[in-house]
Amino acid sequence: MGKKSRRNKKNNGGPLRKGLDAVPTAAAPPDDTSTIFMTVHRLMKPPYNIEKILKIESKYCHLDTFSDDPVEDAYVLTAFGRANYDCSEEEACHREPAIDYFERAKERMEDANGGDRLQTQMLLKSKIGFCLPGLYSNGRDMEKAISSHRWLLENCSRHEEVTAGYVLYLSSNLNQFEKFEYAIEILEGSMDMMKTFEDEVHQVKKIIYRQLIHAYIGCGEFLKAKGANKKRRSFDMKH
Repeated sequence: MGKKSRRNKKNNGGPLRKGLDAVPTAAAPPDDTSTIFMTVHRLMKPPYNIEKILKIESKYCHLDTFSDDPVEDAYVLTAFGRANYDCSEEEACHREPAIDYFERAKERMEDANGGDRLQTQMLLKSKIGFCLPGLYSNGRDMEKAISSHRWLLENCSRHEEVTAGYVLYLSSNLNQFEKFEYAIEILEGSMDMMKTFEDEVHQVKKIIYRQLIHAYIGCGEFLKAKGANKKRRSFDMKH
C-alpha cells in the first residue's frame, strides 16, 4: 500500500475551490475544457502546446491537488513538470518547479495503488523517470540523482528507451561532481544495453567507454580502467 499524502487544499465534495472549473455531472456532459485534467490532456496531444500549459500552471500552481482521482492528478502534475522541464535549459528558474511537480506526481501515483490504469501510470513514470535524474545531477543532489535513476529502471517497462544521450548526460554530470561510483553503476548498466544504441553514432559509443574509464580512475580502479580501455580499443577496431 502506498503512503497516503496529506493535502490541506484537496476538494472532497465541498464547495468548489475559487477559480476551479466545475467537475461535469450526469446533467452536464463533459467537454474538453470542463476540468483542468481534460484541458491539459488536450494540450499535451500533438502539437504539444507548452505556452498554454505554462499559462494554466501559473493560474493553478497554488493548488496542492487538481482532482480527486490520483491518476488524473498525477497526469496534470507531470504535464506541468514537463512544461517547466522543457523550459529549464534556457531559464534556470523553471528547474525547481519541475522537480517539485515530478515528485508530487510520484506521490499521487502511490495513492493510486495500482488500479485499472496501469498503462497510463507506466507512461507517466517513464516521463518522470527520464527527467528527474538529469535535474538532480546538475549540481543539486547526487544521491537523489542516482535514486531517481534506479526508480526509472524499476518502473520503466522498456529499458531500451534508455538512450545513449541520457546515459552520457547523467554520467558526465556525476563524473564532474566526483560521484564516480554512481557513474560506474549507470555506465556498467548501459553496457548491457549497448546493442540497443544502434541508432546512435559510433562516436557516442566511444564517449560512453571514455566516461567509464574516467569513473574507474576516479575510484582508483586502475585495472578495470585498463580493461575498459582495451574493450574500447577492440570495439573501435571493429568499426
